[in-house]
Amino acid sequence: MGSLFGELARQATANARREVETYVREVPELGSLDVNSRARAETLEYSVWFRHRTVELAPENGSLTEDDLGYITSMGAARAGSGMSPQSRQRVLRLHTALMLREINEATEAQRGGHVEELMRIMSWFAPQGERGIGAYREGFVTVMRHQVPYVEQVALLARSLLAGDPTAEELALVAGMVLADHYAVTVIRVPDRPPGDRDLENEIEALVKTYGVPATWCPERAGESGGRGGGELIVLVPGAVGADGAGADTSGTSADTSGTSTATSSTSHGTGGTSGTARRPAAPALALRHVPDLVPDLVPDLLRDLVQDFARALGRPCAAGTASAPLSELSGALDRARRISRAAPLRRASTRLRPHTLADVFVELAVADVPFVDEWLRTVARSLRPGPDLLVTLDAYYRHDMNRGSAATALNVHPRTLDYRLRRVRELTGIDPGSTHGVRILGSAVTRSLSRAWS
Repeated sequence: MGSLFGELARQATANARREVETYVREVPELGSLDVNSRARAETLEYSVWFRHRTVELAPENGSLTEDDLGYITSMGAARAGSGMSPQSRQRVLRLHTALMLREINEATEAQRGGHVEELMRIMSWFAPQGERGIGAYREGFVTVMRHQVPYVEQVALLARSLLAGDPTAEELALVAGMVLADHYAVTVIRVPDRPPGDRDLENEIEALVKTYGVPATWCPERAGESGGRGGGELIVLVPGAVGADGAGADTSGTSADTSGTSTATSSTSHGTGGTSGTARRPAAPALALRHVPDLVPDLVPDLLRDLVQDFARALGRPCAAGTASAPLSELSGALDRARRISRAAPLRRASTRLRPHTLADVFVELAVADVPFVDEWLRTVARSLRPGPDLLVTLDAYYRHDMNRGSAATALNVHPRTLDYRLRRVRELTGIDPGSTHGVRILGSAVTRSLSRAWS
């Protein structure tokens, strides 16, 4: 054994103690090592063992054995069993790697920079064997977490990590049995305040997550926001495909305004997911669009449309959905866009053709919301419709059916002549013809702003 390896062997115990002290100081979840003598002793024993194995194997470029990897796996499992978060586990691995490199540097300096061949030998050993060790540690951690953490919480952790750009997303995807995509359609389903005593949404969200197998997380409304009576947002990330030109196929400008026909049987069409064991659901199908992003208003994938419909049906109350797409590294921006779109979109029940709205659907309303005097003018127009009868609902149906009188009357369950009377009433009250270009621009925006409850 050369002098560099000898120096590392002599300092193994001291370096291991420094590693444990670093964990206690820099990883809050391991602060308990200061008071839990048994856990501290086990951590120290493992740290000493790993350093000794390094100086035993590196000189001859030996590989970690199956027993070695099994021991490392057991340590990863122990950390997950103690409740350590994936973020802290990632922090531990970064600290361990940094400390090992520091120790090699210190040992080299102690030998006055000599033995370059030994330094090259240990560095060439450290990278591949370190990767094997990290893989074994992660395997133990993931296996225990998969069985210990409820599935709905697994996908919620994954969704939040993806939106935050957290590197633990890759590991959390393994836990949840999902494959990370290059692009996602981030969809925000806005749920307004619910009456006191209304049932919680945990069961509905869990059923949705198991049915569709996509990352999702519920964000309750903060106290003081719109009254804060049980409302919030369900954020869902639907995998998207990369287009032929190499760019992400953006679904943020596509939507489908067709009747929602999915029922409880749609669960079987998308595959169901278990909550434990190693058998996991397949990844959700990618969204393959070949059209110009943000311009084509009729191509929201069935999976996304059905997901929104199923949640709204289970909720039993009006809600609104907004969606925007982005590559994996830019999901936080997509979330902001999807959230703003959902707040500009009209609230609807599943029975009234609820769909995920996109930038192309509500770009006028988004712009109006940022210009107070224009917004107040539109609000005045909407107020003028109050005498009725049911003029906002009538205009909504009229525009949703492309001003087709027959279809709009059928949707309203009224005679076409009744619809004609209401449209004439709109002209009388506002001086605007609902069927004109001028009417579509003004009254359409006023209706959408009203139904979104932006003025409530």
